[in-house]
Amino acid sequence: MYLFDWLARISASIGVLILFIGVMSVLTKSNILGLSNLVNYFQVANTFFIFTIVLLLHKISHKKD
Repeated sequence: MYLFDWLARISASIGVLILFIGVMSVLTKSNILGLSNLVNYFQVANTFFIFTIVLLLHKISHKKD
């Protein structure tokens, strides 16, 4: 289960980083990473957050009493 903890933290960190890049792109009105649409930043961040939630739910459901 230790691996899932690290994967969840890394996934959440990447999601926050991409969300920050997306917000900065909207505020500066320039496309930082060259994606064709600014919404793509938020879709990718959402995917990382969903992956994090799935990992944490797996950890909770397989917790040994």
